[in-house]
Amino acid sequence: MSETTRKTLTSSPGSALWSGRSPVVRCVILGVTVALSGLAVPVASAALAPQPNGPSSSGLPDSPSWALQSEAGQTTPGSVPSPSATPTPSQTQAAATPTATAPAKEPKANKSSEAAQPDEESPKAPATKTSESEPEDAPTAEKKTESKEKAAVFTARRINAGSPQNERVGDIREQQCSSCASGSRISYLEPGRSLTVPVNGVEVGGARTLTVVYENDGLRDLYVTVNGNSQKFSVSGAGDWVTPAYLEIPIKLKKGSNTIRFDNPHGPGPDLDQFRIE
Repeated sequence: MSETTRKTLTSSPGSALWSGRSPVVRCVILGVTVALSGLAVPVASAALAPQPNGPSSSGLPDSPSWALQSEAGQTTPGSVPSPSATPTPSQTQAAATPTATAPAKEPKANKSSEAAQPDEESPKAPATKTSESEPEDAPTAEKKTESKEKAAVFTARRINAGSPQNERVGDIREQQCSSCASGSRISYLEPGRSLTVPVNGVEVGGARTLTVVYENDGLRDLYVTVNGNSQKFSVSGAGDWVTPAYLEIPIKLKKGSNTIRFDNPHGPGPDLDQFRIE
């Protein structure tokens, strides 16, 4: 140990701890002293350092109030701030308050482009039938004709034997008869004489029933020819010339115009009164 160090230790207030001690004890005391010094310096620095938030334990204001701003804007540690350098509460609040930034406006959508875009969720218009499908549903000309024929109904007819539209051949005569069905009768139907009845305007062809109303007092023959097809019938009548008798004949008519001829080429025939077609 140097002389200077020894004098310092012996002349210090704690020299009583140092003098008269063995070298080992002195080394221990010196180590403890150095260790305590190392601990005291950080503790003192921490106690003297300003608190970051709020007032310190000593009641002094935070570091901004103790820092003096220099001309360059930097604070000088350890110097007492002047009243003009202390920031006012309004200045501090203004500095701490963030400036509100107005949000950027979104560009307006182009209405024309939106209108032009189709709405995917909108319901689609129902599809309409094209003209191609119409011919399939439309009936052909033959079907139309068949449907008209089926819909047509034959009109029943009653034709008097003495009607002027009938064609008389030979010397046949019309006689009045109050008891007859038509009020008169055609008489003297003999060979070379005939009565032809036209049946026109038939709506639909087919099988019909011809009822011949006649008067006769005995057995006689009658020939009935429909559109060229002849049939022979033997009729006896009611036994006199004033009481009607009836003969039903199945015939076949065609659509449009037809003819029915009555005669007896081999002898006298009955008197003819009325013809009914149903």
